Amino acid sequence: MVRAGGQHYCVEASEYVPMPLGDVGHALRLRAGEGGLSALSCDAAAAVERVVTQVDDSLAAGDFYFYHLEKVFVEEMNSPKNSHLLNFFIIVPALTLNFVEHMLAAKVRQSLHAL
Repeated sequence: MVRAGGQHYCVEASEYVPMPLGDVGHALRLRAGEGGLSALSCDAAAAVERVVTQVDDSLAAGDFYFYHLEKVFVEEMNSPKNSHLLNFFIIVPALTLNFVEHMLAAKVRQSLHAL
């Protein structure tokens, strides 16, 4: 789930890039220089290149990082000492509902004490 969130952020950040990420910055820099654009336009192209490169690197590094993070957690969760957590996903909805009900009750109590 964490890996999917990280991947989703990087994909959302690169959603409007029209080419593969590695080619965009290089193409922008070349076109800005060859097109005789102003120095400000060349600086903007360089900034876009840095952002695209950073998103591309984050996507690759995030994949590597989250793969190892997931691998460690899977090994630990499947160990015999944590066998009681195998059914944890079953109780998450009940725990969530209990927490929400508790927070609502606390909010009501707080509003009654404020009067």
